[in-house]
Amino acid sequence: MVIPIKQVTAHKCTVKSTTHAYEVWKVLSYWDQGAEKTKSILDRRGNRFPAGLYPYVHKKLNEKGHFVIYNGIPYHKIDYKLVSKLPDIRFEPYQKKMIANVGPRSRGILVGPTGSGKTVVMGGIVDKLYVPKTIIITPTKQILNQTYNRFIEWFPNHKIGKVGDGIQEHGHIIIALFQSLRKWKFNECDLVIIDECHRMNNSIDTILTNLTNTHYRYGLTATPQLKKDFAKWCLMTGAIGPIIHETTDEQAINRVTDVQINLLRFICNRPTGMAYQQVLRHDVLFSITRCIKMLEAAKQISLNDGGNCLILLDEIEQGNVMVEVAQEMGLKPMFAHGKNKGEINDRIKSKLNNRQVQLVIATSVFGIGTDIPNIDCVGIASARKSYIDTIQKIGRGRRRVKGKNKLKVIDFIDNVRGKSRFHKHFYSHSIERLNIYKEKGWEIKKLYAI
Repeated sequence: MVIPIKQVTAHKCTVKSTTHAYEVWKVLSYWDQGAEKTKSILDRRGNRFPAGLYPYVHKKLNEKGHFVIYNGIPYHKIDYKLVSKLPDIRFEPYQKKMIANVGPRSRGILVGPTGSGKTVVMGGIVDKLYVPKTIIITPTKQILNQTYNRFIEWFPNHKIGKVGDGIQEHGHIIIALFQSLRKWKFNECDLVIIDECHRMNNSIDTILTNLTNTHYRYGLTATPQLKKDFAKWCLMTGAIGPIIHETTDEQAINRVTDVQINLLRFICNRPTGMAYQQVLRHDVLFSITRCIKMLEAAKQISLNDGGNCLILLDEIEQGNVMVEVAQEMGLKPMFAHGKNKGEINDRIKSKLNNRQVQLVIATSVFGIGTDIPNIDCVGIASARKSYIDTIQKIGRGRRRVKGKNKLKVIDFIDNVRGKSRFHKHFYSHSIERLNIYKEKGWEIKKLYAI
């Protein structure tokens, strides 16, 4: 079958015929577990789908024996330099390779390890395209302000605007929080960059939908969505484009450290909870025994040798339990969480980075974008299976600094024994994280004696 596909905006493609659209619908279909039915990324109201998915759609239709006729739309092509330059910045070889894909390819995702200097890459992209009118979308206030400050240094001859954190400033280059940008009326731009693009959501997608003439789109992340989570992968890829370059840990070795995984064993023989969430929180996350194991491991592999440790978890209540146990063990932890005033968390981060405190326990306030290079050890006290969550947590400590060649990580193999069918999930989640470490080729040590 010959299937004509037409691009109608920088964000959308359309399939006119209902028969042809059904073939695309099947290619972009997936099983929605929550709704318990098959859905598709193709919107039958107008038979449209995100333009960034066109390469995937084309490939899949060809595999099914169809022939695709694609009708793109003309757009203004931006000139680009062969070599990018930023004041006082020396690009690493892997950063040059990332930026090399910009220009010849007008859209796509650039992947680099956590701590590899993606803000520098964003600056290189803007410079390479001769500083076009640009919007950079960031996910957090911390990343917003870090990026804004760097761009003021790098582009002193251009007005740098900020949208977010209580500020709405126009500029030739606008650094924006997506939450603020969606409420703000703005004109078309020539270039849009999405930082931490794995966090693509419907609000960002709406912003990009309105940028009907912005064909130059780039996303940066250390943890792109995987195709096995098809709906999230389509949201990310459709709005931006496919992955056009991926930097390995080995290529970024000058900026990021190797990782040593230290595994602990936690066994819960008699869970008291009757449902999954009850067992997760009260029998696993809040377990005094489990907290002691984490803290003893932190002492053994880092604290006793004068190093520091950042223990990451997901909720304040678990953090309170961990802090209390640590204090009973004679440790003096500091606790960073969302209910602290901003300056308190900033002070804790500064103390940890300057080695004025050895042990910090933190929720997601020390998550994506938190710059704490001087971390010797990261403890993962949560019990999640998510690839993105796991890599991002470990990434808090992967920045290479003088004297640090390896980041030590503490994690659990959790085993909840009992007859309930969901008990096996705790072990399987641990094994999924273990498989991530094996795929990365990281050293794995077992500390089962603790």
